[in-house]
Order: sequence, then structure tokens, then C-alpha cells
Amino acid sequence: MAWCALVLAGCSKSATAGGKAHTLTVSVRDNLFSPQVDSVSAGDTVTFVWQGSQLHDLVFQDGIGDVGTAQAAGSAKRGFPLSGIYRYRCTIHSTDFTTGTMTGTIAVY
Repeated sequence: MAWCALVLAGCSKSATAGGKAHTLTVSVRDNLFSPQVDSVSAGDTVTFVWQGSQLHDLVFQDGIGDVGTAQAAGSAKRGFPLSGIYRYRCTIHSTDFTTGTMTGTIAVY
């Protein structure tokens, strides 16, 4: 649990005052997600944009919002209505949700 606090300490909250939903963009590049860790407010949307030449898929630990088809271009969106920690990975380049550069975490507050 302490590792989670350390990881999330570097996160920046994307929402501003006023209660409006915002969008965070995560780049799906060749063998990395950028940013790899970030945070949003409940109700925000994250857009994943493929920007490399290699094929990558996108699978969430909770199974909601998966992009199971490997692709090298395009985009996908996922809304986060509830607070929590959401982990995702590329199944082609990472064997689990916690190791490697093809893993990511979105903290929702």
C-alpha cells in the first residue's frame, strides 16, 4: 500500500474548479504509455492515442473499456465515473499490471 502512495504522489490532478469534466490524454507509443501514472477527478474521461509504429492493445484490470484488438493508430476513450485506482496494460508487451513500461495507472478522486 505504501508503494501506491509513493507512485501517486507524483500525479497531477487534471480537473479544475467548477465541476466540469475534463479529458486527460495518454500516448500509446512504442513500448510505453505517457504519462504512465496520472490522476483525474470522478466524471473525467481519459483518451488513449496510439502514436507509434508497433501494435499495442489496451486492457484494464477491471475489464471495462478494453481495446483488445492490437492497433498502431487510432484512439479510444474511457470515462471514470467512480473514485478508485485503475490499472491497464498492453498484453503484447507486459505480462502483468504492475511491471514494465507498457503498464499504466489512473487514480480517480
